[in-house]
Amino acid sequence: MRDYNQLTVWQRAHALVLTVFRCTDRVGRRGPPGLVSQLRRAVMTIPTNLAEGCGHDSRREFARYVAIAAASAVELEYLLRLAHDLEVIDSAQHATLHDETVAVRRMCRGLRAYALRDESVG
Repeated sequence: MRDYNQLTVWQRAHALVLTVFRCTDRVGRRGPPGLVSQLRRAVMTIPTNLAEGCGHDSRREFARYVAIAAASAVELEYLLRLAHDLEVIDSAQHATLHDETVAVRRMCRGLRAYALRDESVG
């Protein structure tokens, strides 16, 4: 069992949640119904799955939850693009959020590879 608070990727994913929430607070009713809710759900599942994975004793289970977090980051990437294309978020917000989402996704994939590689160690 790991302490998720100690994972840099979890810290960055949590900061991303806060940023998305702040950006979407200012959105109002622009865009299709449910888009803001879907953005928020997608971003929240990233650190949530990282935390849940830390609660498992097996490295393989941990790696599975990290993979789910990475997949949620891909979903978020698309939703951010959609929000930008529909002019729900502006270009500057999109660029910042997209870049951080990609960074978190890459960190998740690296952490998953590390967890699976290290499985034979312990």
